[in-house]
Amino acid sequence: MGFVFSSLFLFGGFASTAASIFPKVLPSTNSINPALTIYNVAANEYGLSVGLNWFFIALLLVVVYFTIQYKVFKGKMDNIGYGDH
Repeated sequence: MGFVFSSLFLFGGFASTAASIFPKVLPSTNSINPALTIYNVAANEYGLSVGLNWFFIALLLVVVYFTIQYKVFKGKMDNIGYGDH
């Protein structure tokens, strides 16, 4: 129960911080440079689609890797002596 409530506390802190500065991601401290907002820092549609496609390729590779590792290392270990430690 403690883990759930501490996770909710952290999530609530991040959510309230994001809501309080919305839509500014990085507010400006001077009048020369404008503040960075979610609209002028977002990537274009092509870049986001390329990133999403590579995410699914990487996810597939991770699933394949862990499946192979599970098959290689499954089963009962023999009684192997490791010497005196």
